[in-house]
This record gives sequence, C-alpha cells and structure tokens, in this order.
Amino acid sequence: MSAQKGRSGDRSYTDWMSQLPPELHDNPLHNLTIPGSHDSMSYDLDLSSAIIEPDGLKKLSKMYCARKILYKWARTQEESILKQLDAGVRYFDLRIARKDNDPDPNRLYFYHGLLTQTDVETILRVMNDWAERHPKEILILSFSHFKGFVKRYEDQLHCHLINFIKTLFGAKLCKRV
Repeated sequence: MSAQKGRSGDRSYTDWMSQLPPELHDNPLHNLTIPGSHDSMSYDLDLSSAIIEPDGLKKLSKMYCARKILYKWARTQEESILKQLDAGVRYFDLRIARKDNDPDPNRLYFYHGLLTQTDVETILRVMNDWAERHPKEILILSFSHFKGFVKRYEDQLHCHLINFIKTLFGAKLCKRV
C-alpha cells in the first residue's frame, strides 16, 4: 500500500489516526486494528554482515552465497521506516543486536538473519523527527530478541537503550497506566 494511494483512491494514510471518526477518539488502542510491519528494518540488511540467525547457518557467514540466500529470505520489508510511517504503519517489530567487535560498546543494530547497515539510534531519531511532524499519531515500538548481548554487559546495553529512548522521545512517551 502506498502512502499516497490506497484502496480508496487518493487517500493518504500518513495521518490516519488523527483522521479517525469522533466516535473512535475515546476507544482504547487495543480496540483498534493497528497496521504493523514484521521485521520492520529488514529492508536495510547488510550483505557484508555476519549471519546472526539461524544458529545452524552462523558457521556459513564467510560464504557470500550463504549470506545472499539468507538475505533474500530475511528481507521481509522493501520500504524505509519513513515510507512505512507515511503508508500508515504504526506498530514496528524491531529486533535488536550488537555487532561483535564494534568499537562503540553501546552501538546497537537491527537484524533479521543479518544485521542492518543503519544503527538503532539513527533510526529512532528518524522516527522521532517524523513523530514531531505528526503529533496526533501514535507509534508502538516493539523491541525484542537482543542478540549478541554479552552477559557481562547485557544490563548496561539495556540501560543505555532505555535512557536513549527516554531522552529522545521525552514527553511523547506514554506513561504507565
């Protein structure tokens, strides 16, 4: 579905939540159908990345043809995060991993089989900028998996990610209910 043309002709889905009919404004989110993307960042997979999953294929990471086959299987999205947002996607499946031997101990990436080219903080900034321009839209970010987190630094990485999210999104974050 394109952000500019959907099934209803020239309708834009960029601000669909703010355009809901008034009778839905007080509905809890769990009563709405929220468009989402599976492995949301898989459009950005890096063919030069080591294989992160499945475990049985990790030993084939040095083989370009194995990575290329995995890339074709793992790439479930074609559109960038911005295009997904503009097309109306509001739920994002974000699987987090750390690259072995990354000089920045806190830099995280997304993954689905392979790691992405773009790091987590860069994409979250893009999403925050978009949210600034569309203040009536709600984004649901589902962070999961956390591959490559060395047990010794696992808590530090989680704390860094949480603090980054809190600092970046600030008042836009939903308070616990």
